[in-house]
Amino acid sequence: MKLTLALLVALAVVYVVIGNVASAGNYGIDVADRFVERLAYIPSKTQSLLTRGNLEKWLADPENAVAARGYVMPVLFPLDLAFLLLLGCFLGVASTAIAGQIPMLGAIPRAIFWILPLLFLLCDLSEDTLMVCIFKSVAPLTDGWFWLLHTFTTTKIAALTATFAQVGFLGVLCVLLRFFPASHA
Repeated sequence: MKLTLALLVALAVVYVVIGNVASAGNYGIDVADRFVERLAYIPSKTQSLLTRGNLEKWLADPENAVAARGYVMPVLFPLDLAFLLLLGCFLGVASTAIAGQIPMLGAIPRAIFWILPLLFLLCDLSEDTLMVCIFKSVAPLTDGWFWLLHTFTTTKIAALTATFAQVGFLGVLCVLLRFFPASHA
């Protein structure tokens, strides 16, 4: 339980630091909104749909050079990396800790409860790495790479949602079983 609390506190600290570093004053509204990772549009471009072409134009625009560099470092690496590791570990530790308190789940290997947090970690790390490669021109921004980036983002969001649902379900089940213990016939 102490590990879960420590991870939660560290998670909150890193989240606040990311918010301060990525503020509009430092790198602009696009980076502050983390548009590639969260939104379907580019905020500074009057909410035009985020497409490969629009992202390519945004990256090629000299006015966005500082924002693009700031997005890569320090926002994605090291701050987002720290955040995703802390969040994934917190959710995995919380899931296994809560599941360990539910007797009827005793026969299920604890590793099962790490599948969704690890999927989130893998997709977020892959998304961040691909963004760095594209932003630093290591990988060309092609339709294929853009599709893969979008797939990582969508899967990351779905995995994170499912992971929170897992922790919530296990937590509710644990509380209910404390109030209404299972009777043995």
